[in-house]
Amino acid sequence: MTKANFFLVGAAKAGTTSIARFLEAVPDTYFSPIKEPCHFCPDINADFRTEFERQRLVDLTSYLAQDERPPLHMHLVDEADQYASLYRDLTNQSVIGEASTNYLPSHVAAQKIYDYNPAAKIVAVLRNPTDRIKSHYLMDWRTGLERRPLEDCLAEEVALGDKATFANCRMYLAQSDYTAMLERYRKIFPEKQILVLCFENVVADPELWLSRLLTFAELTHENGQLTLPRENANSHMARFSGIDHFLYKTGIKRFLEATLPHVLPVPMKKYIKKIYSKESAKNPPNVSLSDNKFTLQLEAEYQKNWRHN
Repeated sequence: MTKANFFLVGAAKAGTTSIARFLEAVPDTYFSPIKEPCHFCPDINADFRTEFERQRLVDLTSYLAQDERPPLHMHLVDEADQYASLYRDLTNQSVIGEASTNYLPSHVAAQKIYDYNPAAKIVAVLRNPTDRIKSHYLMDWRTGLERRPLEDCLAEEVALGDKATFANCRMYLAQSDYTAMLERYRKIFPEKQILVLCFENVVADPELWLSRLLTFAELTHENGQLTLPRENANSHMARFSGIDHFLYKTGIKRFLEATLPHVLPVPMKKYIKKIYSKESAKNPPNVSLSDNKFTLQLEAEYQKNWRHN
């Protein structure tokens, strides 16, 4: 069976999903129906096992056996045969890929992807660390995963030091240390197989940077303006944060998300959403990091090493 040869490895909240959606619309590409199967990062999967189970929306075996497999954003795919079946519907596409953002912070993913397919191409999409951390934290807040102030989360990670893992903190800072994470890929893959994009560059000049992406992937496109799809830009959050957090931690929230859309009429779903959530932009939690020395250090390194690309 033909193997995946194109990996969008992160960073989280840096536009990776939008890049994946852009490539999916280009002829001669095939992307996994599960956008983030997280197959090659068992170190992070071990830390996230409980969280993966809480967020699980489908039975994987049944899902993979379906003739029509609707897109899923994330579902852990451990087994090699299950991972291979993600690509069973291939015809003759030249770019075959997936987009698991946990591959960038993983300590083992680079080597495992290389062992799987040494000819694979790697794309990392980076973002200003302060903006990335804020966006990541707000996503965790909206989903009910985090309720502490952002500064407390960062202080906890710093205090843990080398003992910090995805099991005992959110790793917001570690996931913004791009140089250290990318070095793992650059030690293994030839430079010609790695492309680094900056989110701000792509947004400012999508024609230039998406063209470079297509050239890197050896893809062509019809004449016309290149635009970046807007994905994962949800601006809503729970109106009653305490209740939302309880529902999330007990798994009830995920169960309702998986079942209610199939049993309620559209007007009722819209009404429940209106009652349950609010525009987070109107009353967001405090995410000011203007004087945080750790994010300032990461931002300076980002501007020096990556932003000018």
